[in-house]
Amino acid sequence: MTAKLVSTAHVHRSLDPVNAVATHQAHTFAQAFAHGLTFHALRQQSVYLATLSASMAVCNITVSALVYLRTEL
Repeated sequence: MTAKLVSTAHVHRSLDPVNAVATHQAHTFAQAFAHGLTFHALRQQSVYLATLSASMAVCNITVSALVYLRTEL
């Protein structure tokens, strides 16, 4: 049962990089709470995640635009 869950999670991570980042961040938050890190440290992680998500969105838009231009030329 555990191996099946790990395998399924691995497939989802490989198919959806944004979900993988979110999963990693959720794990980081859980570790932070477990180790008693401050709210400020958790907020910094949130800012990092938001910045990373925005960067990934810009990359996706740029790649989509380049692919579109290439197919039009």
